[in-house]
Amino acid sequence: SHGIGFATVVFPLFDFPLDEDYPFSDIHAKLRDLFSRLDIPSLDLFSVYKGIPNDWLQIKPGKDSHPNELAHRLAAERIYHFLLKRGLLSKEYIPVQERRSRDVADIQRRPRAKITESASSS
Repeated sequence: SHGIGFATVVFPLFDFPLDEDYPFSDIHAKLRDLFSRLDIPSLDLFSVYKGIPNDWLQIKPGKDSHPNELAHRLAAERIYHFLLKRGLLSKEYIPVQERRSRDVADIQRRPRAKITESASSS
């Protein structure tokens, strides 16, 4: 109602193997169903990480299972494209190269404020 987009992103827990035996698959499915019923765009990142060894994704394997740099990079790429595809990303945040390829280069054609020299620079 205020022109603000909203979406959810679900990360898997990196404490468990990210394969067909992942113990929280049913919870991920319930979340997808809930968000779908509520008409809330949702991205489940499990498929992004499926099959990747946990220790490649954890900050300190065996000690701290929070996402490390690689896990965040993979998530960021997927989230970016998810938001872009659904029109939830402001055009100002779309790289120029991608804007051109997506025919949204009109941002570049907007009138820009004229820059005038200040008296102190003369």
